[in-house]
Amino acid sequence: MKDLASAVGLVALSLGLVAGAVRGLGDDEILVVPPENVVQEFIRALALGQTGAARDKLSRDAERATSSAEMRRLSADFRARIGRLDEVEGSVARRGRDTTVVRARITGERSNAEPLVSLVRESGEWGVVRAADVLAIDAPPRASREVQR
Repeated sequence: MKDLASAVGLVALSLGLVAGAVRGLGDDEILVVPPENVVQEFIRALALGQTGAARDKLSRDAERATSSAEMRRLSADFRARIGRLDEVEGSVARRGRDTTVVRARITGERSNAEPLVSLVRESGEWGVVRAADVLAIDAPPRASREVQR
């Protein structure tokens, strides 16, 4: 029984050391949701009108500066411009140690867009700096799906 307790203690200590080393070395892909996924989740939440879930993806400063009413307005504006969200993909455009910019490729029912969304890492997790970044989508309307004759 004493050997079992020692083994469990050793495994727990080892896992703690590994987690501490990974966090201490600035992990941003193993234990932390990658920034491009944060942007994708943020946009999907806006597109579905899930403003609480979208607010959870904001940085602390952005969350304090953005009211629930503002999030509802952003969500409504986004849905009015894009329509039903068909697909969203994120890719890192620029990256620093604790900041990054993600290009979101949005395909929607009414329009496509590729806004740049800034993120900051706080306490190891990525957060969207400005909720309105996703509305900076001065993209032309989506081409008609009709077959040209």
